[in-house]
Amino acid sequence: SQKNQNQDLKNDYFTSPETVFLYEKIIFQKNPAIYIFSMKSNAKKMKTKIFYNGSCSICAPEIRMYKKIITNENVEGSNQLDFVDISVSVPDEFSQEDMLKRLHAKLPNGDIVSGVPAFIALWKQVPGFKGLAFLINLPIIKSVAIFTYDKILAPTLYKRYMRSVKIKINAINKND
Repeated sequence: SQKNQNQDLKNDYFTSPETVFLYEKIIFQKNPAIYIFSMKSNAKKMKTKIFYNGSCSICAPEIRMYKKIITNENVEGSNQLDFVDISVSVPDEFSQEDMLKRLHAKLPNGDIVSGVPAFIALWKQVPGFKGLAFLINLPIIKSVAIFTYDKILAPTLYKRYMRSVKIKINAINKND
Protein backbone atom coordinates (compact mmCIF):
# COMPACT_ATOMS: atom_id res chain seq x y z
CA SER A 1 0.00 0.00 0.00
CA GLN A 2 0.95 3.68 -0.39
CA LYS A 3 1.41 4.13 3.38
CA ASN A 4 3.83 1.19 3.56
CA GLN A 5 5.85 2.63 0.67
CA ASN A 6 6.04 6.06 2.33
CA GLN A 7 7.16 4.80 5.69
CA ASP A 8 9.42 1.83 6.24
CA LEU A 9 10.15 1.15 9.92
CA LYS A 10 13.07 -1.04 10.86
CA ASN A 11 14.23 -1.75 14.43
CA ASP A 12 17.73 -2.97 15.18
CA TYR A 13 19.24 -3.24 18.64
CA PHE A 14 22.75 -2.52 19.84
CA THR A 15 23.43 -3.67 23.36
CA SER A 16 26.13 -2.93 25.89
CA PRO A 17 26.33 -4.04 29.54
CA GLU A 18 24.69 -0.80 30.69
CA THR A 19 22.11 0.01 28.04
CA VAL A 20 20.18 -1.02 24.98
CA PHE A 21 20.26 1.38 22.04
CA LEU A 22 17.22 1.22 19.80
CA TYR A 23 17.97 2.18 16.21
CA GLU A 24 14.99 3.13 14.10
CA LYS A 25 15.31 3.86 10.41
CA ILE A 26 12.35 5.76 9.13
CA ILE A 27 12.10 6.55 5.45
CA PHE A 28 9.69 9.30 4.50
CA GLN A 29 8.46 10.14 1.02
CA LYS A 30 10.40 13.42 0.65
CA ASN A 31 13.42 12.58 2.84
CA PRO A 32 15.45 9.57 1.78
CA ALA A 33 16.23 8.62 5.37
CA ILE A 34 15.95 10.03 8.84
CA TYR A 35 17.68 8.18 11.63
CA ILE A 36 16.42 8.40 15.16
CA PHE A 37 18.48 7.05 18.02
CA SER A 38 16.95 6.57 21.42
CA MET A 39 18.51 5.05 24.50
CA LYS A 40 16.51 2.73 26.70
CA SER A 41 17.85 1.45 29.96
CA ASN A 42 18.40 -2.30 30.02
CA ALA A 43 19.87 -2.52 33.51
CA LYS A 44 19.91 -0.43 36.62
CA LYS A 45 22.12 2.61 36.36
CA MET A 46 25.69 1.93 37.43
CA LYS A 47 26.64 3.45 40.75
CA THR A 48 29.85 4.89 42.11
CA LYS A 49 31.20 2.59 44.80
CA ILE A 50 32.98 4.29 47.69
CA PHE A 51 35.44 2.06 49.53
CA TYR A 52 36.16 3.39 53.02
CA ASN A 53 37.64 2.20 56.31
CA GLY A 54 34.65 1.76 58.62
CA SER A 55 36.95 1.13 61.59
CA CYS A 56 38.77 4.46 61.23
CA SER A 57 37.69 6.93 63.93
CA ILE A 58 37.81 9.80 61.40
CA CYS A 59 36.67 8.07 58.19
CA ALA A 60 33.62 6.24 59.54
CA PRO A 61 31.89 9.33 61.04
CA GLU A 62 32.59 11.29 57.85
CA ILE A 63 30.98 8.60 55.68
CA ARG A 64 28.03 8.36 58.11
CA MET A 65 27.56 12.13 57.65
CA TYR A 66 27.49 11.77 53.84
CA LYS A 67 25.00 8.88 54.07
CA LYS A 68 22.77 10.91 56.40
CA ILE A 69 22.82 13.92 54.05
CA ILE A 70 21.94 11.73 51.08
CA THR A 71 19.13 10.03 53.00
CA ASN A 72 17.73 13.31 54.37
CA GLU A 73 17.91 15.16 51.05
CA ASN A 74 16.50 12.24 49.06
CA VAL A 75 17.16 14.05 45.78
CA GLU A 76 17.30 12.45 42.36
CA GLY A 77 20.74 11.03 41.70
CA SER A 78 21.60 10.90 45.38
CA ASN A 79 21.18 7.15 45.37
CA GLN A 80 24.03 6.79 42.89
CA LEU A 81 26.50 5.83 45.62
CA ASP A 82 27.23 2.47 47.18
CA PHE A 83 29.36 2.51 50.32
CA VAL A 84 31.62 -0.46 50.98
CA ASP A 85 33.30 -0.84 54.38
CA ILE A 86 36.65 -2.40 53.52
CA SER A 87 37.56 -2.98 57.17
CA VAL A 88 35.00 -5.81 57.07
CA SER A 89 35.71 -7.31 53.64
CA VAL A 90 37.48 -6.34 50.44
CA PRO A 91 36.57 -7.36 46.89
CA ASP A 92 38.90 -10.06 45.56
CA GLU A 93 40.65 -7.78 43.09
CA PHE A 94 41.94 -5.48 45.87
CA SER A 95 44.47 -5.71 48.68
CA GLN A 96 42.94 -4.82 52.04
CA GLU A 97 46.17 -3.20 53.22
CA ASP A 98 46.28 -0.91 50.18
CA MET A 99 42.58 -0.12 50.45
CA LEU A 100 42.88 0.81 54.14
CA LYS A 101 45.52 3.43 53.36
CA ARG A 102 43.20 5.82 51.51
CA LEU A 103 39.67 6.39 50.22
CA HIS A 104 38.91 4.61 46.92
CA ALA A 105 36.05 4.89 44.44
CA LYS A 106 35.02 2.68 41.56
CA LEU A 107 33.35 4.92 39.00
CA PRO A 108 30.38 3.80 36.87
CA ASN A 109 32.71 3.39 33.85
CA GLY A 110 34.85 0.92 35.85
CA ASP A 111 37.76 3.27 36.55
CA ILE A 112 39.15 3.15 40.07
CA VAL A 113 40.40 6.36 41.68
CA SER A 114 41.82 6.96 45.12
CA GLY A 115 42.64 9.83 47.42
CA VAL A 116 41.48 13.29 46.37
CA PRO A 117 39.94 12.12 43.05
CA ALA A 118 37.84 9.63 45.07
CA PHE A 119 36.67 12.42 47.38
CA ILE A 120 35.78 14.54 44.35
CA ALA A 121 33.74 11.65 42.89
CA LEU A 122 31.97 11.29 46.25
CA TRP A 123 31.35 15.01 46.79
CA LYS A 124 29.87 15.40 43.29
CA GLN A 125 27.06 13.09 44.44
CA VAL A 126 26.42 14.58 47.90
CA PRO A 127 24.07 17.57 48.18
CA GLY A 128 25.89 20.56 49.65
CA PHE A 129 29.32 19.26 48.62
CA LYS A 130 29.17 19.76 44.85
CA GLY A 131 30.73 23.23 45.21
CA LEU A 132 33.59 21.75 47.22
CA ALA A 133 34.10 19.11 44.53
CA PHE A 134 34.29 21.85 41.91
CA LEU A 135 36.69 23.95 44.00
CA ILE A 136 39.04 21.09 44.89
CA ASN A 137 39.04 19.98 41.25
CA LEU A 138 40.58 23.28 40.09
CA PRO A 139 44.13 22.50 38.88
CA ILE A 140 46.25 24.41 41.43
CA ILE A 141 44.00 23.59 44.38
CA LYS A 142 43.79 19.95 43.31
CA SER A 143 47.60 19.67 43.20
CA VAL A 144 47.91 21.07 46.73
CA ALA A 145 45.05 18.87 47.98
CA ILE A 146 46.60 15.73 46.45
CA PHE A 147 50.00 16.51 47.97
CA THR A 148 48.45 17.21 51.40
CA TYR A 149 46.26 14.09 51.36
CA ASP A 150 48.92 11.75 49.93
CA LYS A 151 51.87 12.93 52.03
CA ILE A 152 50.24 14.01 55.30
CA LEU A 153 46.61 13.10 55.91
CA ALA A 154 46.33 9.57 54.50
CA PRO A 155 49.59 8.29 56.06
CA THR A 156 48.72 9.87 59.41
CA LEU A 157 45.23 8.37 59.45
CA TYR A 158 46.55 4.95 58.41
CA LYS A 159 49.22 4.97 61.16
CA ARG A 160 46.60 6.05 63.70
CA TYR A 161 44.31 3.23 62.54
CA MET A 162 47.11 0.64 62.73
CA ARG A 163 47.98 1.78 66.29
CA SER A 164 44.35 1.30 67.32
CA VAL A 165 44.33 -2.18 65.77
CA LYS A 166 47.52 -3.11 67.63
CA ILE A 167 46.03 -1.84 70.91
CA LYS A 168 42.91 -3.98 70.36
CA ILE A 169 45.02 -7.04 69.50
CA ASN A 170 47.18 -6.55 72.58
CA ALA A 171 44.06 -6.21 74.75
CA ILE A 172 42.65 -9.45 73.31
CA ASN A 173 45.95 -11.26 73.86
CA LYS A 174 46.12 -10.09 77.51
CA ASN A 175 42.65 -11.54 78.14
CA ASP A 176 43.63 -14.95 76.71
